[in-house]
Amino acid sequence: TIISWGKSREKDAFECLLDQFPSGPVAVVSDSYDIFKACKHIWGDKLKERVMERSEDSALIIRPDSGDPAQTLIE
Repeated sequence: TIISWGKSREKDAFECLLDQFPSGPVAVVSDSYDIFKACKHIWGDKLKERVMERSEDSALIIRPDSGDPAQTLIE
């Protein structure tokens, strides 16, 4: 579903999921284009405030869906 928004609107797609699921854990596949860019620049910068505002029982799970999972986690 993320790629249906297009590369230039990846942040908007992530933000929409935060809007749709304001409470409870939510897992977001974030490797549609570049998981490391998504983690550092989108989740860790542009949307950081939104993520930090989530309650303790409303974890954001940034999920890769391709590549070597062990290597991705190490990165």
